[in-house]
Amino acid sequence: MENRQNRTFALWLIIAMVAITALIGLGSWLIAGKIMKANNAGQQAIEDSGSEESPTPSENP
Repeated sequence: MENRQNRTFALWLIIAMVAITALIGLGSWLIAGKIMKANNAGQQAIEDSGSEESPTPSENP
């Protein structure tokens, strides 16, 4: 009886570990996606403002 109980506990422990790992992976993937979108938007804003307001030295000698 004790062996069966240990096996059930081990099975639930493995299931819980897999679920936690999946949640952490999904969360970090979503967070990384948000950071990448923010970086891309910020970089695009910097490029847009820079190209319109201040020309490069080669354009304006």
